[in-house]
Amino acid sequence: MKSFLFCIVMLFCMCMAMNAQGLKTYSGPYRANAHFLLGTQKATYTYKNAEDGTRIYEGNFTYSCITNPKLYLKVTGRFHDDCKEGLWTYTDKSTSETKTLKINFKEGYRNGIYEYTYTTRGTVKESLKATMKDGVMIGPVSGHVVQYDYQFGGGRCVWGKGIFCGQTDEEGLADGSWKLTMKLGDGSTRVFYDKWEHGVKKESYYIDDTTGDKEDIGGGGIPSVICDIVTEAPCKMEWWIDRGSDKPWQGTLLGPEDVRKEYTETELNAVNSGVPTEYYEKCDVIIRNCDVDPKYEENVEAYVQQRIVIPESMSKAIGNISLKCVVERDGTLSNIEILDSDEPILDEEVIRVLKEMKGWCPGMKNNAKVRSYVTISMSIMNKKETPTMNQRKKPQVNLMKVLGKSILNYRR
Repeated sequence: MKSFLFCIVMLFCMCMAMNAQGLKTYSGPYRANAHFLLGTQKATYTYKNAEDGTRIYEGNFTYSCITNPKLYLKVTGRFHDDCKEGLWTYTDKSTSETKTLKINFKEGYRNGIYEYTYTTRGTVKESLKATMKDGVMIGPVSGHVVQYDYQFGGGRCVWGKGIFCGQTDEEGLADGSWKLTMKLGDGSTRVFYDKWEHGVKKESYYIDDTTGDKEDIGGGGIPSVICDIVTEAPCKMEWWIDRGSDKPWQGTLLGPEDVRKEYTETELNAVNSGVPTEYYEKCDVIIRNCDVDPKYEENVEAYVQQRIVIPESMSKAIGNISLKCVVERDGTLSNIEILDSDEPILDEEVIRVLKEMKGWCPGMKNNAKVRSYVTISMSIMNKKETPTMNQRKKPQVNLMKVLGKSILNYRR
């Protein structure tokens, strides 16, 4: 009886506190970014009215999209002054699979734990455990993967059950030793190793347990599996309720060029901070949350294809290549880096053509032109060969925001 009376008193006090703050409660249908899914969407939250009639979320928030008792999406968290605050939990449940994402926010930015788990029939398939600071992954990181892409000859991909671990330094750059142990379908085990120094990969190799041989390899290194994990599900789960935070993180780590700053990240990326336009006009930092993203009005692949000189030694009908580069204020490209290539003989020539390329529309921040990232994927045709339909990949241009600020290729 005493417990019941205590609960009544506490509920009364909470209601009085909400009324004192001018808070109201909404509970009913809710149109979230998961609207394309079948199911009934509902949300319950508290808010206060702004002067223009919009709502400022304040307090607990719950959301659900339920198709049936065994198939649903759920999000729980808390807002403060319309910004995500504290621990947020995202759940995607189906009959045999469960995906759970936990992120701690502070004033709308990821600060604290970032944990993702994907289980199927009770077995962990993919996972990621990390710590974020102002949207940047800091310190130890570990998880489970099912796929790893690397370069050995033309390019390789291994599938299996993998466990990886590594770390970043205080600036968010990959550092020290990274390890990925992959148990393959044939029962063998392949162990991959990376050595990093302040965002620069110094060594990358694997040791085959069947031969004991050490093989040097290329590619993005073990940290690239983080991007593979995050873009597959977590960033899409964040996108369900994107209110009150920066855009979903895509799992890409910082590079050395990202920490060369004239101004602090807080000054440049604070929401409505009033940072003067001249800051952006002068600073050398590569902006990751542009007001207007960089773009090229015409087909990048066609531009390169028309100007590239195909090496005589190229034997494939199609060469597929992905690059990361910076769009400068003057519309040129710099810091061009090969992310993946199944025909390395083309790499140098593609980079040459892109370096000569002009006419990009640079990213904009506070009405100022800024430096920003873009990734480009293309398929280069060997004019001496005729490609088959399944050899040719669909060209795409995906904006890369190093702190995971935007998604362009989300599959709806």
